Amino acid sequence: MIEFLTTPIFSTLAGLLGSYLTRVEERKANRDKYEFELKAKKLDSDIALAQADKAIEQQDLKDRGEAFTETQKASNWMDIGRSIMRPFITVYLLIFCSWLTYMCYELTGGLQNMDKEFIQSMFEFAVTSALNLNVFAITWWFGSRPSGSIQLFKGKK
Repeated sequence: MIEFLTTPIFSTLAGLLGSYLTRVEERKANRDKYEFELKAKKLDSDIALAQADKAIEQQDLKDRGEAFTETQKASNWMDIGRSIMRPFITVYLLIFCSWLTYMCYELTGGLQNMDKEFIQSMFEFAVTSALNLNVFAITWWFGSRPSGSIQLFKGKK
């Protein structure tokens, strides 16, 4: 047996076995290196995708914020216009309706020449119209207030 260990055949077989084992180890090392690089590339890719998604999300939030700011600017101008126009329209309607009532009163010669049933129906119409106008105005004024001002009015802010 010792003689066989010293023969060229054994040496060749041992060399082939060593070469095979070296190749197996190299392949295993290469596979491990490849898997490591693959995982690193995948991780880099995932990080890049996450960063891109985050950048897109941040840009989207920034765009939404700018759009919200722009709508608030427009809304503020609308609120200013509405707050200026409401008192003027109210005063105008009050003056116009008072003038119209007075003109009708003068043209008809006062209440002395009117039928009692007609005067009663006109009075009912005037009261109903005034109540409807009040309900409309109060609903519009308080309904168009932002919710924050209502909470501020209640003392919650």
